[in-house]
Amino acid sequence: MLRLVLLFSFFWGVYRVFLPIDPKTGELGIVHRFVNDVAEDKEKIPKNQRACGNLLSIGARILVCVVAVGVFSNELGYDLSAFIASLSIGTAAILYASKDAFSNVVSSIIILLDKPFVEKDWIKAGSIEGIVQEISFRSTKIKNLSNEEVYIPSSLLVNTPIINISRCKKRRIRIELAVSMDTERELLEKVILEIRQYLKSNDALAHKEKDIRVNFIDFHYICYKIEVICFMHGFDQIEFLRRSNEINLAIVDILEANHVKLAFQGKDNECIKSIGLLSDLEKNNSVE
Repeated sequence: MLRLVLLFSFFWGVYRVFLPIDPKTGELGIVHRFVNDVAEDKEKIPKNQRACGNLLSIGARILVCVVAVGVFSNELGYDLSAFIASLSIGTAAILYASKDAFSNVVSSIIILLDKPFVEKDWIKAGSIEGIVQEISFRSTKIKNLSNEEVYIPSSLLVNTPIINISRCKKRRIRIELAVSMDTERELLEKVILEIRQYLKSNDALAHKEKDIRVNFIDFHYICYKIEVICFMHGFDQIEFLRRSNEINLAIVDILEANHVKLAFQGKDNECIKSIGLLSDLEKNNSVE
């Protein structure tokens, strides 16, 4: 009886440790304190993180109860090996039948604890890009550029490379210009210099030594290839698109002011095909 009382006291104490809120002191349990510690905003804990804490708390208490039943049965002389074996087979069958749902739940917990992104972050996962609306225990809801709501299963998302655009301090802009070979060398050099000077004068761009690069990089049959790379300070997506539009138009103005034509303005299809600007169908049509 003394052993049973001691065991009961031990398991009861462990069980209380995993309660969401201590009924006597009113303080949060150990699991919820852990979830709060990993939260970015200490004053405002997201509802999905509270749900994650509740789920972990319930799982821990169920585990304590299962272990307690096993220990008490052993103390009282009951053999539960056959029951445990049948229970294990049934549990395995249930887990196999619901493996996708279980995988999504585990993956959601990993996302909530690891936090590669949080709600309202702008992310790119594979071919999907947009704002995270909600992280649930089955899927993550993303509103894409077309204002459509996309639900991605958590098990798929956790195994996909994710780019968190909202956390980028600088965002890259890369432009390739296919300039006609009719352009003289001095004029080509002048255009490259003017584009570089414009980018350096743009306050929205980073101005470190390697942040702005404008170079004549390659020949492609009947065109010269100029690569423009710059890095914009971390704005939201709408601001990023607006400023990218301004940069593109400014480069067009520089080309027009110097009377420099892009290769495809003269319908140089061979050059266009070589830099991959035509689809396979368009290539076939141009050959025909």
